[in-house]
Amino acid sequence: MLYELLVHLIPPLIIILQLAKVLLTQGHSLWPLV
Repeated sequence: MLYELLVHLIPPLIIILQLAKVLLTQGHSLWPLV
């Protein structure tokens, strides 16, 4: 059960982490206040 939950939860987490990384790297040009 836990393994199935992890299999379903990990891909969205990876996508969210990649989006967060992009926002952190490009956020300085988008949000000067950050």
